[in-house]
Amino acid sequence: APATLHPWLRSLAPPGPALLRRPDRQFLTEYLGIVPDDPDKLMRAIGDAGARHDLVLTSGGVSTGEADYVRDAVEKIGKLVFWRIGIKPGRPVVTSPQTAEVYHVFEQAALKIQAWLIKVGEDITFRGTGFTTDQQSLWVKGLRRDYDLTIPLLGDYQLENAAVAVGVLETLAEQGNKISPDNIRDGFARVNWPGRLQVLRKHPLVIADGAHNPYSASRLRAALQKYFHFEKATLII
Repeated sequence: APATLHPWLRSLAPPGPALLRRPDRQFLTEYLGIVPDDPDKLMRAIGDAGARHDLVLTSGGVSTGEADYVRDAVEKIGKLVFWRIGIKPGRPVVTSPQTAEVYHVFEQAALKIQAWLIKVGEDITFRGTGFTTDQQSLWVKGLRRDYDLTIPLLGDYQLENAAVAVGVLETLAEQGNKISPDNIRDGFARVNWPGRLQVLRKHPLVIADGAHNPYSASRLRAALQKYFHFEKATLII
């Protein structure tokens, strides 16, 4: 069921059903809109879409620990197949720390097509080694060597992201790409990611962050308490 869109989002959406052509076939596609992050509304929207279409594509940013409303909706409906993983045969796959259930899904998918699964937290390990209000440092034990890195990003989750990125860069280097340890260190030091626990001003302290659901909001609160010292905070949404 199409949802009400903000004007700028509406401008990105197709005006109605469109024909998607391939050399061997053609498909009738329909944009279903933005569905609120609400379990009941999401289940109704996916159920209605599944009843009228052969394939439903959804996008989202579910991380470890978040409430996965899409998965819950699909499982309750019971008539749709939930596919999340895209792995190329014989290629390495670097995954962030996951629950045992999610790891099992990755392992089974990789095993079927003889892909190499690299787990951050097991095959690649990391730990934070210090921080200021502008940056943090970390140590990463990669597949090829150890790295002492500095990133101008705050938040424990950014340490995890950095370890995943190291794994990806090492696998690319293993495949013949010219990526040196110095390239990796320099690249991390110059990362720029606006809106991610970004310090806009220091006096008074003004921070911008894109937390948009209960899980990411809880991570934001923990990060504020860890990285900054304050007696009173004003939240602007």
